[in-house]
Amino acid sequence: MGENPEDLDLRGRLLTDAGRFEEALDCFERAIAMSPNDPDLWCDRGALLWKMQRNQDAHDSVLRALAIDPTHPHSCFNQGIGFLENGIADEAITWFDRVLSSDPHHGEAWHNKGEALFRLRRFGEARSCFAEGVRCGNLLSEQGLRACKFATAIDNTPNSRPAK
Repeated sequence: MGENPEDLDLRGRLLTDAGRFEEALDCFERAIAMSPNDPDLWCDRGALLWKMQRNQDAHDSVLRALAIDPTHPHSCFNQGIGFLENGIADEAITWFDRVLSSDPHHGEAWHNKGEALFRLRRFGEARSCFAEGVRCGNLLSEQGLRACKFATAIDNTPNSRPAK
């Protein structure tokens, strides 16, 4: 029985979860060689490369997936995660918004958009995103709501040091 792209992709994702990144990359490369126009394969390769901290290669893979399918939700989400993890919160928000425009019930996108807004100290907007994440079943968003509450309180507390 020969290999097929779907099995190689599954094996690559399982190897990624097991931390066996080089083996996973080999699976994704072989799958892509068989099916180069499958955006899922490029997206999964990109997600692995983000984990390997090969950011430019990851970005290129996700862009390849988006060139095949500009609305590919997993690729848009992964772009958002990549930008968020690299401290580019404004760009991350743009990508999460693309996911949410096609799937307004994507709890992880709501949560991560909230994270990006929180990093930008836009606590009110972040709170709204976390609340939407909770409504969509993302339990991590509950922690985000609590963090917004405390951050807003801290922001509104006068500086305890005397003015000079």
